[in-house]
Amino acid sequence: EGVKGKVLAAPPTNKVKDYQQQKLWSRLVAFEKSNPLKLEADSLLARVELVYSQCLLCLRHYPEVWYEYATWHAENDRQQQASEVFKEACKALPTCTILFFAAADFEAAHDHIEEAKAIYEDLLLRAEGLELHTQGQIWIQYMRFLRRTEGP
Repeated sequence: EGVKGKVLAAPPTNKVKDYQQQKLWSRLVAFEKSNPLKLEADSLLARVELVYSQCLLCLRHYPEVWYEYATWHAENDRQQQASEVFKEACKALPTCTILFFAAADFEAAHDHIEEAKAIYEDLLLRAEGLELHTQGQIWIQYMRFLRRTEGP
């Protein structure tokens, strides 16, 4: 039993099958990244991007996959695409604060301070329905960001 590419995206459960599918998809992505077909750089990037896109059709609710996809773009000097992946990830998983933090950190690291600030402010608007400790974490991260970027 291998990668199931024809399943609807569903939030992860604690079932072993979900973990196995994520692991199989990760192996497939790693295999394509290893360039077994000895493709040129542009073709390889397109192929890996296609595999990630296929993976996200099934694992749309897995923040790890989104994060790996965005960081892969960043590692390949494709900052604009990485930023777009983070934005799409935040839309797909609006309650996953870690993805918002990663997106804001990515933007701040590339001197896009206003974009990072907008991500935090968007997250603060969404925080109302979240648990109190999560709301506190959001405020703490936002204050740390402001202190780093705007001073004391």
